[in-house]
Amino acid sequence: MPSCRHHTLAYLAGRLRPGAAGSDAATVAEWIATLVVRHLAKENDLLLPALASADMAAVLADMPAPGPARRPEHRGVGDRHVPE
Repeated sequence: MPSCRHHTLAYLAGRLRPGAAGSDAATVAEWIATLVVRHLAKENDLLLPALASADMAAVLADMPAPGPARRPEHRGVGDRHVPE
């Protein structure tokens, strides 16, 4: 289930349309970079400690074999409006 951060990222990416003013695009790109860095830091804080103590061989053994590659359903970036 997408989080508020995911919706915000999709909204911001939608603002990087061709024809956007260079300064506007640079500002939005900076916002995206900041959001991604914060999100990755949170993910690392939550996941890395759990992975460090996990028996990865057992985890991988329980995973199903990969199936054929599937293309995800395409959604246009910015299809949904996220309030600022």
